[in-house]
Amino acid sequence: MENENLAIATVPVQPWGPLFTEDEALCTGTIFRDLEMSFFATEDLPSTKHAPATPASQEQAEREHLLGQIFLTSFYLDDLTLFLDTHPQDGDALKCFQEKNTQRKALKQQFAEKFYPLTRDCVCCLDKDTEFGWTKGPMPWEGACV
Repeated sequence: MENENLAIATVPVQPWGPLFTEDEALCTGTIFRDLEMSFFATEDLPSTKHAPATPASQEQAEREHLLGQIFLTSFYLDDLTLFLDTHPQDGDALKCFQEKNTQRKALKQQFAEKFYPLTRDCVCCLDKDTEFGWTKGPMPWEGACV
């Protein structure tokens, strides 16, 4: 039995195709419409969507909204990166990646200017690069991501 093949897996090459919106992609688990294949056992499951909690303040609502936009764009970029790993010269994918990457950088810059830096590349966005700005906001364990 050691030399017998029980199965041979084949994986088709994924083509570039129609994409979901950022919100749809996050709910589906992929940005690619061609990869959305519902599992029959999930068809009868009740919806698991929950109403979002009411923010404590307008500032928190704005912070959560911006963080949500950064998260959605980051998810989109992650899926594009996986596609580009196997299709590095696909022009449509590269263009989409560049657009989403620019969008993500702008969102992180906006968040840093309004609240506090999220990543190292936004640390010196504050105070015109005259001060190291990492400590401008609360640390995550102090409620920074609420």
